[in-house]
Amino acid sequence: MIADTKKKIDVCALYSALPSKMQLKAFDRQTDNLRKVILATNIAETSITIDGIKYVIDSGLVKIRNYNPNKDMESLIVTEISKSSGMQRAGRAGRQSKGKCFRLYTEESFQKLKKFTTPVFF
Repeated sequence: MIADTKKKIDVCALYSALPSKMQLKAFDRQTDNLRKVILATNIAETSITIDGIKYVIDSGLVKIRNYNPNKDMESLIVTEISKSSGMQRAGRAGRQSKGKCFRLYTEESFQKLKKFTTPVFF
């Protein structure tokens, strides 16, 4: 007899503007019959560790704040990550056991990225 291996999915968001009570949901211990999926911004590149993260999907993109002095306006722009950010993202997978990072861009694209993220000054 084949065991039922289907798990329910609990989707959690994790980004800095999210109220802390909702951010903490990503850190809740998962049960055996529940698979947790965390949709995170680059907040996940920081030194936080979430128990049980085995897989990371890296889009290769990040939203950064940009200020246009001519328009006196701040906006979020989508840009490529740096190599260091890509390595940091990959490091989030399997912090406590084996893990894997799936990059949605080629190795060739990764090699063309800037080494570090350029700071944005206002």
